[in-house]
Amino acid sequence: MSGRMNEIMKVLTIIATIFIPLSFIAGVYGMNFDTQLPGNMPELSWPYGYVFALGLMLLSAGGMLLYFWRKGWVASSMNLTAPTGRAPALCHGLISQLAGGR
Repeated sequence: MSGRMNEIMKVLTIIATIFIPLSFIAGVYGMNFDTQLPGNMPELSWPYGYVFALGLMLLSAGGMLLYFWRKGWVASSMNLTAPTGRAPALCHGLISQLAGGR
């Protein structure tokens, strides 16, 4: 039972680690800044500032997912093995618990 709980906590930690920086980036770019004053965020007046913010979020989440996959903490749903040669089923316990299975 404690092994299953450990796997569930690992999955929840990975999910939180990915989404907390995304929430921070969205919160910063969601603030009201006066673009006329010096020292404010100049990228808010860029024509592609929105694409820049989304790209920053994508790069951040993708980088963390790649790091976790290389460490062997995330196994893909297609049963690909991690570079370490092992593919732990991190999500199996969480998915089965959410589905109501034992």
